[in-house]
Amino acid sequence: MIKLPTNATRVFVLVLGISVLTGGPKAAAQTPTAATNLATGISQVRAGEFFTALFTLNQVVRQTSDRGEDVELLARAHAFRAMAYAGLNQADRARAAVALALKADPAIVVAAPDFSMAAVGLFAELRRPLPADPEAAGTAAEQMGRPQEALLAYVKAYQALPDPAPATDDRRLREKIIKMAHEPGVAPAVPDDARAHQARAQDLLDAEAILGGAAGVASQQAAAALRQAIRLAPWWPDATFQLATVLQRLNRGDEALINLGLYRLADPDGYAARAGRAATGATPVAAKAVGPATIYVYWPEQQRGGGRQKVHCNGKRVAELQNNRYVVLTAAAGTHDLAFREKHVTAVVEGGREYHYRVSIEGQWRFAMGEQIRLTTPAAATIEMREQGMALNDARRTRGTECAPRR
Repeated sequence: MIKLPTNATRVFVLVLGISVLTGGPKAAAQTPTAATNLATGISQVRAGEFFTALFTLNQVVRQTSDRGEDVELLARAHAFRAMAYAGLNQADRARAAVALALKADPAIVVAAPDFSMAAVGLFAELRRPLPADPEAAGTAAEQMGRPQEALLAYVKAYQALPDPAPATDDRRLREKIIKMAHEPGVAPAVPDDARAHQARAQDLLDAEAILGGAAGVASQQAAAALRQAIRLAPWWPDATFQLATVLQRLNRGDEALINLGLYRLADPDGYAARAGRAATGATPVAAKAVGPATIYVYWPEQQRGGGRQKVHCNGKRVAELQNNRYVVLTAAAGTHDLAFREKHVTAVVEGGREYHYRVSIEGQWRFAMGEQIRLTTPAAATIEMREQGMALNDARRTRGTECAPRR
């Protein structure tokens, strides 16, 4: 018989006791099956425990696939995810879950009393034949009061136009897109690719201005780059106005007027300010002398993402932003890199104007989609900030009030 030292004996007995109580290492490593998790998730949804249910049902999604015997489990998991999101009043995510359920099993049966009436209605709605024409689909979504869906459909229709697009189709669809982009809660972000095209256009125009000469090849290339930017973000007023000015230089007056009208629709305040400066005879140089741009970065109250999150401008930290607070930054006209946590956007600003960037942490619980930072309209930002009762970030958490130039 081997006699263990006293301390080793104690450790051995402790490990043996834990192993007996838990059923051994093999039992401790066991996890619930997808079917067990599905049953648990369904019970949680029916009990109104929607956040917990989403956690459980997401486990089912990870444990299953869209092939073989898993199809039914996967479809039901997505169906009850839709019911949970509907219970949380997150209609867009509920519809996305319905789409995933139908993709997994188009024949899935969704009916009361197993499902809520809201979930049953969503499945009935998404099972209706959609118009083959995306513009018609956008019109249908707009009439049903779903501006986000309408915007996506109109953008799809616009991006399907030939290049160059017929003037009437181009104008009609861009007007519809701009209208939907102004609806409450929509405020689409400008894609980074669109900003890259705009930056290239600006580089071409700057080079032409420095090198001198009449509007020529560089202006034509800048116009093409701006059209690409607008193709990606048809609601973007800055690119629209810049295209109008370039077209005017190229003596394309009719097209310039169309884009100026669309700019007026997309940014009425900006148009009024420019028109006022033009009426007083202010030159572009005088207009730039009004001062730097003002950038608001605000974080509305939300359950996810507490504490203080880092905000950078041009690589320099300007604040540890608190939930339901905002910071105010001044920035010279041009482009600036704004970052919230690890998410970056390129801010293109003009002197004397205000820009509002809304930051958030999206997703549910630990299944977060990550940080988001997007440009919103001054009117929408002002309303949200007022309704939330937002306050200026604590001075001790604010390191600077200027977007310093890149070094």
